[in-house]
Amino acid sequence: MQFKLKAIIFGSSLATLICGCTTYYFTADSLNNQLAQIDTNAVHQVYDFRLGVIGVSRGKHFYNAIKEIHVTNKSGDKITLNVTPHMAVRITDKNGRHKIVYFDTMFIKDSLLYGNKSHFINIPIEPFHLKDIAKLELQE
Repeated sequence: MQFKLKAIIFGSSLATLICGCTTYYFTADSLNNQLAQIDTNAVHQVYDFRLGVIGVSRGKHFYNAIKEIHVTNKSGDKITLNVTPHMAVRITDKNGRHKIVYFDTMFIKDSLLYGNKSHFINIPIEPFHLKDIAKLELQE
């Protein structure tokens, strides 16, 4: 009986954790405008020496140094959020291809959107053309 109770509590906690993420939205134009505001003096590439699954991960990572982002919620209300290292963006193109990257690793160069899938090891995504992006969803 006690095992079932623990399983129910664990399952409920896990469901709350998974569903507890709030999703926000923005357009490719909005993202382009916001990433154009990157302070090039604050941008840096750092070497990451965090402990990973197979040991210390070393790699050079780009951080865009943006402090806040302007998004809309499900109701269409405009909101300004402080950027945290945990913010992930799901990028979906017009063909349905999607990737999830950390917001603080995103940047635009020559109409291509770049980003990284991990803070632990350097796993860049294949860049997206801004004109091909259908949807951008940000999760805190």
